[in-house]
Amino acid sequence: TMHWLLTDLAILVQHQEVCREEVFAVLGEKLFPSLEDLDRLKYLRASMMESQRRHMLHQTVTRTLTEDVVVSGYTIPANTKMVLHLNEAAQDTRFFDRPELFVPERWLHFIEDFEKGQSRRVARKVPGIGPAKFHPAAFLPFGGGAR
Repeated sequence: TMHWLLTDLAILVQHQEVCREEVFAVLGEKLFPSLEDLDRLKYLRASMMESQRRHMLHQTVTRTLTEDVVVSGYTIPANTKMVLHLNEAAQDTRFFDRPELFVPERWLHFIEDFEKGQSRRVARKVPGIGPAKFHPAAFLPFGGGAR
């Protein structure tokens, strides 16, 4: 995950510069950030999320159905193994406008909502791209479900 973030920022220097300025503004001369400092690095966190969306660590999640399920008129019987392709959802234009672009700004309002205790994902206009149209399963960088 960190490898891909550093690769993305090395290639996309304009985003690297925003992250660099944010780190210097938050940390100043400190060598070791506190947890509070890390919470204030919003653009860096958004960049990490965008990098995770573009370069999924886990490409698929497999689940076994516990009951019959009807999908688009087809009945899928219980005990069938289903494979969700997470990378496909993360690159799907139904959920992410212009998914080929590295746009950390698409995550900033989610970080703000989470900090306010609002965990729901609300579509909002992102400058330079269309509105976010997130589905709860469109971004699962570490898989999903009970551990």
